[in-house]
Amino acid sequence: MSTRFIILSTARTGSNLLTFLLKAHKNVVMHGEIFNLYALEEPQLEKALTAPLSYVSEYFDPGQSEEVKAVGFKQFYNHLRMEYFMGMDHPGEIPDELNKKITGLMASVTQESDIGALFDRFEKTWQYLRDEKDIRVIHLKRDNKFETLVSLKTAFITDQWLTYRGQGSPKTLLEVHPEECRLFFEQIDFYEKFYADLFRMHPLLEVEYERLAEDRDLILHEIFEFLDLPPDPVKAALKKQIAYPMNEIVTNYHALKQHFRDTQWARYFHL
Repeated sequence: MSTRFIILSTARTGSNLLTFLLKAHKNVVMHGEIFNLYALEEPQLEKALTAPLSYVSEYFDPGQSEEVKAVGFKQFYNHLRMEYFMGMDHPGEIPDELNKKITGLMASVTQESDIGALFDRFEKTWQYLRDEKDIRVIHLKRDNKFETLVSLKTAFITDQWLTYRGQGSPKTLLEVHPEECRLFFEQIDFYEKFYADLFRMHPLLEVEYERLAEDRDLILHEIFEFLDLPPDPVKAALKKQIAYPMNEIVTNYHALKQHFRDTQWARYFHL
């Protein structure tokens, strides 16, 4: 029987890198964000909205190949949550094309005859993931949450979510309001604690993005052992999207550093 697992995280924490690396393993079926609703096309979107439990079961199906030892997908903190529809996932300005997708999703949701029933289905899906104790959880975090926020804002401004080796890395300047930082830091801090508790009875492996970036082979060895997978020399052609220090792209960086100097988040502003 194949191992079922999820990568539990939020956007811009290295989840694309880890997904590509796991996809490259010969014994893994790795899916992306199956509940990133505004990125879904029909009929997947309809299934995710009307029958999320059976939708999950489809993605946990390893198929007929005996080579498949593990199958999983990415599940972000705000997926199937009200916060997903309230803008936490897309802060600041966004391109017109992406805005159309988000607007279209909101139209689909508001046409739902019973919004309460919709979110009840969503909650039951989270309960299913919690209650199926054999599902292994890779809890992927990024220590520097300011860099997470800046990366997220940059991705939405440029509508560029992946950068491959050999591609250029344009410098996108932006300003970040202190209150936006505080709310984001608090939200992610809350989610990390909430989901650690929700999945406390599951096999759970915490992975830090910074360690994955610095010592990829060691962290992959730990992940493969956690999923009962044999070693495999996997590679990914991705590179870090932001190639510049934070103080070169955030125009009010030093003001933010001063603002947060006496807080628990001061260490995020180390330049």
